[in-house]
Amino acid sequence: MFVWNTVAALDPHAAVQYSMPPSELERPPACFRVLACDELLRNILSYLTEPKVDDLDAGRATLASLATVCKVVSPLAISTLWERLEHIQPLISLCDSLPVTDAPPISLPPRLQAYASHVRAIEIDSGTIPTPLIPGPNAPVFDNLRRLHWVVPHKAQIQAFAGFIVPTLTELRVDITSDPSAAGDCWNVEVAASLLDALDVVIRRCTSLTALELIWVDGPFLPAASAIAESLSSLRSLRTVSVTANILASPKALYALSQLPYLRHFEVSHFADVYPERLGLAAVNNGFDALQTLSLAGPHPLIHELLDHMPTCTAHHCAVSLRERSTKRLQERVVEDIARRLGASLDSLSLSFPSDVYISDLQTFLPLSVDLFSTLRMFNLVDVRLAWVDAHKVTDELCRDLARSWPCLRVLHLRPVAMVQAPPASMATLRGLRHFAESCLNLSDIVIQVNASGEHWAAEAQTISTRRLSKTLSLDLTTSLVTSPESVAVYLRRCFQSFLSVRFSRTEARICGQGARISAWDQLCGILMSDEFS
Repeated sequence: MFVWNTVAALDPHAAVQYSMPPSELERPPACFRVLACDELLRNILSYLTEPKVDDLDAGRATLASLATVCKVVSPLAISTLWERLEHIQPLISLCDSLPVTDAPPISLPPRLQAYASHVRAIEIDSGTIPTPLIPGPNAPVFDNLRRLHWVVPHKAQIQAFAGFIVPTLTELRVDITSDPSAAGDCWNVEVAASLLDALDVVIRRCTSLTALELIWVDGPFLPAASAIAESLSSLRSLRTVSVTANILASPKALYALSQLPYLRHFEVSHFADVYPERLGLAAVNNGFDALQTLSLAGPHPLIHELLDHMPTCTAHHCAVSLRERSTKRLQERVVEDIARRLGASLDSLSLSFPSDVYISDLQTFLPLSVDLFSTLRMFNLVDVRLAWVDAHKVTDELCRDLARSWPCLRVLHLRPVAMVQAPPASMATLRGLRHFAESCLNLSDIVIQVNASGEHWAAEAQTISTRRLSKTLSLDLTTSLVTSPESVAVYLRRCFQSFLSVRFSRTEARICGQGARISAWDQLCGILMSDEFS
């Protein structure tokens, strides 16, 4: 109301000019009601600093302008501007006037304290913190911090970060990069010591910590490093844990994590080229009672040992990425391990053999074996995402069997290894999509490569008795061969009610010199997404 009265005072003829009745003058317009609601205004302003925004600098510049030109918006604009920092440099710039000493100051200057109090999330690199900003035992820099991302680059100066651990912290990420050729040097020992010190503070102060990520790339399998996982059993509030394999190299590590009562998401990865024969985990017979998601990425020995030593649990989602070249038998063992531990409860599965980050030459690895589907069909899956599938071996009959096995399917991604230049007669066609349309009424997202060549699809569409009355479909046909866009459009429209999006892998087609395919895809997309087409 204050804002509206102020504006009205600046324009005393507003009532006459717009012929507003007195009751309307007393009611502020919608835009001013938004300004008067801190929660709505904060949601609008926070969008300018979201990571998904293309130009964060422009968004921050807009917030800075709002803070300096509008007294009503200024407090929230300043708060939002400082709420999320990608680095500590903005605060360092405020320290230029502080005296340089060897010891941290007893308290920070009021101006710096005022801005630091707004910080809720920050990323800090070890070795970049000036002395005035190193927290004292009773003088935290960020007393309202929620999310801390601590980064230790290779051979960086090791600075203690335990002082940044405050009771309000809910998420802690630690990313460390070591030199694999110096696994036992003093630098790694010092890093492990600083990490243990920080976790000790977390255990004593952070009763509301829900997410913890400890990523140590090329890190050693030190006794101190393995002790880290054992200390996590005291963090009873944790819901998400993501660690590298070297953190788990202890017989008691898996048991410690299994006893966390609220742990819902558990992720283990290994990035180094060198991996020991085994981590030395002790088998756990029970626990992980609240686990919903299990994500594993690394060489097969790691994945097999973890699944072999975990208890049977009720996780709904499992994602496995092999960071090595696989064989058919190795792929089968992974799926068998998943079936043994999670088969009864699993409804979402993601497999990548090998993982995307490992691939350097598509010709040097074995695609995902279609023989795995005989086991996968036993799961009651609703979300299936499989990478590096050999599209030559996906047939209409296989699509029919999968559709009948997974009637509640919502998402199906069969991402192919490469474009099929000359589709064989046995390759899946649009008839395979028909099986999914008729059997999986909740299907809303599909990625598959099929042979959609020929002009017979419009005539064949007449054999489809009824249209599917279900969700709008996101369809990605990757690099499927299409020769008659109009005919294919008739068939797809007959199978599916409507399309949220229709996509193709145009970049791959350009690389392969398939301009004709791209032209046909453009026509098909234009027809399917047209409101007039029926």
